[in-house]
Amino acid sequence: MKNRSKRLSFETVLDRLPAMSASPRLMVRVISCAALALLSAACSSSDTTLALTVTSGMDLRTPDIMISELKVTITLSAGGAIDPHTFAPPQMLVQIDGGADAGGIDFQAIQSSFFERIKLPDVEGLATVRVDATSTSASDIWGQTETTLRKGAAVAAHVMLFVGGPPPSPDGGAGGSGGSTGEGGSAGTDGAGGQGGEGGESGTTGSGGRGGRGGRGGRGGNGGASGTGN
Repeated sequence: MKNRSKRLSFETVLDRLPAMSASPRLMVRVISCAALALLSAACSSSDTTLALTVTSGMDLRTPDIMISELKVTITLSAGGAIDPHTFAPPQMLVQIDGGADAGGIDFQAIQSSFFERIKLPDVEGLATVRVDATSTSASDIWGQTETTLRKGAAVAAHVMLFVGGPPPSPDGGAGGSGGSTGEGGSAGTDGAGGQGGEGGESGTTGSGGRGGRGGRGGRGGNGGASGTGN
């Protein structure tokens, strides 16, 4: 006899989760994993399912933004059309300044974190999951992520909604390709020859040398011998 799987509602899944006090990010991961495990057990072996957790920040908790519908669009990287999945998100009561009873205000806003089970056709591979909100906001509200779908299996994904869309990635996107190598500059022309330096001034004429001393006079010769008479 074929075993029939019992379907579990979202409320039943949450009731089975243990109470804990942790950071919001950790809570989202724990809820996603626990819900995925319970829903995997509830689905038949032939179901291809996306277990989607949707979260949002305080920027969506204002009286000016009322979200009435969410549309989930799944795009396969390998191509192929999947019909969008639309649903009304759960709401929560937000009270400002103690609520209306205390002189403040009350309004409904989208729940900060919730789970949606989406049954898919038998597809698999890398896919982009985008969630768009229909709201009273003047700006688009959406978020997206990537996941790898597996045929006949349940896969978890987490999308956070932002006013105006997700912020830029911290790494600033992929770097551009390097520029082409520049050509070398043309050789410079020879420089003009330098001008010759100016001639130095002539030196002053040297004074003449002192005259030599006069020589001593010669000694007088001896007189001739006296002649003899005949």
